[in-house]
Amino acid sequence: MAGCDCVLHVDSPFPPDTPKHEDELIVPARQLPNWLVRLAALRDPAIRQILPELGVHKNASSAKARRVLGWAPRPPQDAIVATADSLLRLGLLKGGAKAGP
Repeated sequence: MAGCDCVLHVDSPFPPDTPKHEDELIVPARQLPNWLVRLAALRDPAIRQILPELGVHKNASSAKARRVLGWAPRPPQDAIVATADSLLRLGLLKGGAKAGP
């Protein structure tokens, strides 16, 4: 979209009920023109915080970590399991017991 440098994600990716299918977790992003973001920022302090980011292009890559350090990311499934394990161990999930020495 011409003149659009910002995408706002305004919907929660976590529905109140357990989804029946994983596609229910995917929330389509909306693109707003910069002028509309600036207009909305006049009334909403939360939107005002992103104004410095308009027009800033960020490129991120793990290529240097792979090349210099020989780093390789975990497979997605392993990363999800490790995250859940950490959340449980730290007692950050409802019903999770805090494990410790």
